[in-house]
Amino acid sequence: MKHINLILALGVGVFFSGAAYGTSCQPGSEKCPLILKMKRGSDKISFSCVLSPTKPGCAAKFEARAGQAATLQGEAIAHKILVFPSGDGTDELELGPYTLPETGTYTLKLSYGASMMSRDANDRPAKYNWTLRVH
Repeated sequence: MKHINLILALGVGVFFSGAAYGTSCQPGSEKCPLILKMKRGSDKISFSCVLSPTKPGCAAKFEARAGQAATLQGEAIAHKILVFPSGDGTDELELGPYTLPETGTYTLKLSYGASMMSRDANDRPAKYNWTLRVH
């Protein structure tokens, strides 16, 4: 099992930020999602994001084939949305293994949601951990 830590992603994001995204790229944001590199077939990868009132969401991309199943486990978070390569999406990851309908790059969007957005601006950032299995 692989593990990606936001600290490692920050180093990569800073390295590429000027060339690819400009200086406003925050690793794990929608503009600069974490890239989850998985081997073909079946693989499992762990990743984390630090969320705060100023960064209430995290985005990650991964490659998969139609017919594979995706399972996301980890910290409880209000919204788990999977965006398909075509741009359509689903929030059915909550139900366990989800059969992927298309081949290509998927985007996972994880966020606090409205119930957690009322957090105090002085709240400390919190690290959230997840494991994605594609099989």
